[in-house]
Amino acid sequence: MDAVTAMRHCLLIRNQYAHCQWYDDYSPRLAFVNMENIAYQTAPINDYRGLTTCYVDVPLLTQQEIFFSEVDSAFAYVNFEGRNRAGTLPGGHVFDPPAPLIPPPLHL
Repeated sequence: MDAVTAMRHCLLIRNQYAHCQWYDDYSPRLAFVNMENIAYQTAPINDYRGLTTCYVDVPLLTQQEIFFSEVDSAFAYVNFEGRNRAGTLPGGHVFDPPAPLIPPPLHL
């Protein structure tokens, strides 16, 4: 996965959390509904139980955080590689190419 595609996946992860409503569905996992998916509905929503519930847990959130950090490192590499190729980087290239980026799931 290239850096730009990986960044778009980061955006999907970020948006699902920015546009969600967390709630307790009495399960041991963290539950949320993505409000962006229903923003254009005109009918009132009186109960979350009829909506698609997504779940996350601490291991998945940790995996997503690590992915964000890896994508940040990939963009640092792209920045320095571009400057090195342009001849504007004093001292040459300082970053190794990043490992392949493997996107985590959005939710469980």
